[in-house]
Amino acid sequence: VGSEMCIRDSLSTIKEKVEALGGSLSITSRKGEGTKVSIKIPSAMSTMKALMVKKALIVDINGIPYAIPINLIEKIVKTKKHNLKKLKDNFMMTYKGMVIPVYDVRELMLVRSDVKKPLSDDTSTIVILKRVSHQPIGIIVSGIIGEEEVVTKPLPKILKEIKGISGISMLSDGGICFMLDLSFILNVM
Repeated sequence: VGSEMCIRDSLSTIKEKVEALGGSLSITSRKGEGTKVSIKIPSAMSTMKALMVKKALIVDINGIPYAIPINLIEKIVKTKKHNLKKLKDNFMMTYKGMVIPVYDVRELMLVRSDVKKPLSDDTSTIVILKRVSHQPIGIIVSGIIGEEEVVTKPLPKILKEIKGISGISMLSDGGICFMLDLSFILNVM
């Protein structure tokens, strides 16, 4: 009798918590067949676990803000075109005594062609370096917007086909930006 009372109290507490979240709990029991417990919660509650807060560098690529997780960034370097050497479709530069590849993601993420600024000798190019298999690489962006903690959510179904982005991030000012999918970008380039 004592254990039955304890189970009832526990289920009652669980039911109150589920209902407080806008869900429902139902229990059906049939002698000789067993007991079925069903818990239904709103879909918004089930997707909350997918939200993540990350410290990110917000960069400008062709006039659109994108987020790059801070833990993937080694250093930000401003340089002139003459410091970048062209090799086939990409650039190379010397960094810490090593020659590293530098990719112009502005070409890959080209959404508004009127915003892209060509590299010229008098234009500073911003290069963000990250570690890939212990070799740093660089990516060229249009500019740096700032650094902040962002809430990242997976892409909705309608946006999953867009290549080069892995999520949507909410900025502190209420605006949104896309999380760059650096692994995709590096595989393409």
